[in-house]
Amino acid sequence: MTNLKSHPSPAREDRSSNRIKKGAARSRRRPPRIVEKILDVRIPNRHGRLTFGAYRFQMPDGRTQEIYLIYVNVHASVVNVRINSPCFTGDIFGNNRCDCNWQLLETLRIIKDRRNGLVIYPLEHRGRSLGIVNELRYFGLLAEGKTPRDAANALGQNRDHRDFSACVAVLKDLGIGAVRIITNNPHKTAFLRRSGIRIIGRIPIVIPQDKHEDVRAANVARGHQFRGPK
Repeated sequence: MTNLKSHPSPAREDRSSNRIKKGAARSRRRPPRIVEKILDVRIPNRHGRLTFGAYRFQMPDGRTQEIYLIYVNVHASVVNVRINSPCFTGDIFGNNRCDCNWQLLETLRIIKDRRNGLVIYPLEHRGRSLGIVNELRYFGLLAEGKTPRDAANALGQNRDHRDFSACVAVLKDLGIGAVRIITNNPHKTAFLRRSGIRIIGRIPIVIPQDKHEDVRAANVARGHQFRGPK
């Protein structure tokens, strides 16, 4: 007797595939869950009166994501907000091949001068979410003479891998529904708007023409906007 294997019908396979797709879509829609948070910590620092906090999230796919906060008065009707991806070589060691430290310091100046603002510093986003190893590979390629754009493409950084959903969860947990976003990146603005955060305005971070010109050119190619809205 011939042993015939049982195969699922095409209709059953289609139903199974649809269930998987719907399950994945529900998983993507589930918001991150707050596991732990601490707010209103004052730490003496060289920048003046800044307040610090932190969140730990359980993401829908099981990952843990930690986010650092630096802020001045987040209780205004409209809060100046920047989502600042960490760059260890720039933020800690003052790397001159990127504008990351410049952008962070300029943001701190803005929120101090306006006495209103929040910096969301998601640790998972270091190296545009490709990690510190690829961050160093990127700067190694720049040292070999590659342009920022070519180096990014070589490492697969031509796409933005960052997930901003935990950043949105921070804003909602703090009761911040309307923001003036500090960014040159239109993708961040679009993500917040799609997530239900009202964008009242945008504050660009203006990089002096004599600084980081190659990085500026690469960011222009990514669609970054260095002028404020008219």
